Amino acid sequence: NGVSIPAGGSFAIGGEQDSPDGGYDSAQDYDGEIAEVIMYNTFLNSAQRLIVENYLSEKYNIAFSTASNNHFGNDPDFNSAYITNIAGIGKEADGSHTQTSSGGMYLYEWNSTLANGEYVMLAHDNTTNNSTTTYTGSDLPGGTEASWARQWYVEKTSSDGVDAKLIFDFKEALTDGQYPADVANYVLLYRSASTGAYSKVSVAGQGTYDADQVYFNVSDANLQNGYYTLGTDDETNSPVEGVAGRTWYALASGDWDTWDYWTLDPSGSLPNNPSHEIPSSNDKVVIHTGKTITISSNTKTVAGITVDGILQLGTTSGHSFTTIKGSGRIKLASDNFPLGDATDFITKGQGEGTVVWQGGSYNLSSSHTFYNMEIGLDNAANTLTMLADYTLNGSLVVETGIFQINYNASTTNLNLEVNGNVSVEANGQILTGTGNARHQFNMYGDFTNNGTVKFTNRTAADYANEATDGIVDANFLSNNSNQTVSCNGITNFYRIEIDKGTDMTYELSISASSTANFKLYGYANQEHYNIAQLDDGAAAADHRNPNALGLYRGTVRIKSNVEIPHLNNNGNYNISEAARLWVDGGLVSTNSSNAIVPYGEAKISAGTFEALVPQGFTLRENGAVVVEGGTLNANQIRTSVLGTNHVGSYIQSGGTVNIINPGNNNADYYHFSMTYPGNVFNMSGGTLHVYDANGTDSNSGGIFIAS
Repeated sequence: NGVSIPAGGSFAIGGEQDSPDGGYDSAQDYDGEIAEVIMYNTFLNSAQRLIVENYLSEKYNIAFSTASNNHFGNDPDFNSAYITNIAGIGKEADGSHTQTSSGGMYLYEWNSTLANGEYVMLAHDNTTNNSTTTYTGSDLPGGTEASWARQWYVEKTSSDGVDAKLIFDFKEALTDGQYPADVANYVLLYRSASTGAYSKVSVAGQGTYDADQVYFNVSDANLQNGYYTLGTDDETNSPVEGVAGRTWYALASGDWDTWDYWTLDPSGSLPNNPSHEIPSSNDKVVIHTGKTITISSNTKTVAGITVDGILQLGTTSGHSFTTIKGSGRIKLASDNFPLGDATDFITKGQGEGTVVWQGGSYNLSSSHTFYNMEIGLDNAANTLTMLADYTLNGSLVVETGIFQINYNASTTNLNLEVNGNVSVEANGQILTGTGNARHQFNMYGDFTNNGTVKFTNRTAADYANEATDGIVDANFLSNNSNQTVSCNGITNFYRIEIDKGTDMTYELSISASSTANFKLYGYANQEHYNIAQLDDGAAAADHRNPNALGLYRGTVRIKSNVEIPHLNNNGNYNISEAARLWVDGGLVSTNSSNAIVPYGEAKISAGTFEALVPQGFTLRENGAVVVEGGTLNANQIRTSVLGTNHVGSYIQSGGTVNIINPGNNNADYYHFSMTYPGNVFNMSGGTLHVYDANGTDSNSGGIFIAS
């Protein structure tokens, strides 16, 4: 009846303190049995009292004298076993009750929608929740992998609609649970009866509370009478058992082992670390953009880490992170990248994170695939030596220090693949170990050198012999985009391979800031025979192009300050039918072989292109010589001895072409010979200068155009 008990006073159940002397009157004792006593430390309003009465009604099977007060167990599908921890929220004219809990599920009013006479009640059947009773039956909806074994019956009494927040507490509902993981993978499940197929509830929002709770905001239309539980669409990364642990967020930049820098607040901006903890092995870690966490001790273990800011590992080692995600930077000063599935961190279109190598000199002995990789050693003289294969799905930047491919004494062939751009800054270098090994550097983006790059230890060319003191082949292989090579510092190549797709569409453009900054020192002594398309995988040597300029497919464009004085020194140098060799400001020459043989296209628009060899430019099949500008010097330009199908074309719109006859040309051809009706001769500009034309026989004749 709302009577207060005085502090220090006594109270008789069923009796009263009304003896004449003010003491206890035993005659007033209640002579009966009492099942339950409930005492509250505050006055109950009408809604709270009615919720208690609904609990008592179900527990002791006591019917309400007023049916409108009964708010629980009225649905036709109600299972009478669901009477454990009956609780509810509701409102009457004198007040409301807006938060409650029932054995691990919390129920809150949401959007202040409770009106007088409206209630939401819930209870469960005391099913145990733990890792051995997680439900994975066929009743789960498509895409849902597991759910809690415990479910709650929820019943709503409403006149104009009630919105509710349903909260699942991992610590309270699971006997061995810890914390939820990625909240996006959790789903709210519903079924109208206590058995049968679940469906996913469409919710207005979801998230986490206090790190160990998952909540769902449910609007009135989706809050139906029936049975609810928690499910997951990704049991591996977001288990309903909670064994994945909590998720810690970097609150500020600082040391991993200092609790002040960790919070359970997902935004990473509000302190929430009441027990002064740091991440443990079952937990996950998130380092947001703008935060740096430094690890200063070895063997850190967590269930997953997302780095969008910076993780500084230094020289520490032995770390195991299970999964590694994010778009940030992991900085290391030894070969100590942590264990874990880094698929998200290294994949294009996902995390696209960056690994930064710092510190002094050391070796990279383990093969890795990263996205971006940067080298910023403590000073320019320090060396980072690659001793294992590396693949970069993004870019490579050598900012400070020496990046050396292979140890000096090693004879192991290595592979380095970079799918993005390669950049060497002013204080950076790429060098080659001196061991007798040949390495492949496959590039699919641009290459820019503002420092020093030496893909060979040669200091001068030796065209007749392969090197034995360390080689790096620079291979430009993008089949869907143009690439550029910019040599703004010393850049010594051994061999440049161009193999870009299926035809000459995609281009490699090579330029240098001065002639001293581009050198090509590799072997150039392989001849080619009647092969329309050279191929790197061909068995026969003359079907390949191992020469220093290894052109297979695509266009190589030789720009200013780039000089290639020897394409080859022996026999023919073929320009394959899927290739174009384009001189646009530089110098390309072959002066001690037999011929440049275009099956594809030999083109010049600026600079100098020379074939001062007996057969000059010899056209085969549909090969073309195209002159737009610059100077082309040749001993001869002619069709092939191989027959009328080698019809080729000569197209000149500018520039100067000099046909110089030194007396050792093929005597069967005029100096300039287009001998078949199918040949194309198209000259719309420029100068064609044919020297030493002093007769009409083939040896001394100047121009013969039969097209």
